[in-house]
Amino acid sequence: MIFDPVKDLADQKYDGIFVYHHWEGLMARLSDENEDYHFYYVKDYVPEFDYYTPVLAANTHFLGEHGDVARRFLKATRKGFMFAERFPEAAAQILMRYVPDRRLQESLVLASQSEISQHYRMPNSLWGVIDKSRWEKFYVWLNRQKMGKMIPNDIGFTNRYLDI
Repeated sequence: MIFDPVKDLADQKYDGIFVYHHWEGLMARLSDENEDYHFYYVKDYVPEFDYYTPVLAANTHFLGEHGDVARRFLKATRKGFMFAERFPEAAAQILMRYVPDRRLQESLVLASQSEISQHYRMPNSLWGVIDKSRWEKFYVWLNRQKMGKMIPNDIGFTNRYLDI
């Protein structure tokens, strides 16, 4: 069974759901079942929720042994993201051609790539760079809410393998 947030909301299965705006949010906007959906950024209500949603993770042992591989991988990944930022429609077409899931709707993939490509990096910044204060703000908030232990500074991320 596939999670379909638009249908689930239309069927009143849920009162609200947590979604990624540039995928499920667009799905709702483009849907034939389009109702009066309201999208809110949690960070507008709790600023500490301006957290990263990392898509790349690596084991510290691997990085210690193969830092050169990590650097080359990130360089190639950055090149792909910069291509997608500059040519969002072409990037969407590539995704649809090579992703085996044929349930992807072309209109959704094109709309998503058109919007999200504007967010691959912050204005005047380099792709992939994690801002230490933004990263740590979320974990400090979690600790204050007694939702987790305080983590030491500079834990959980590194910019070391980016060629910047």
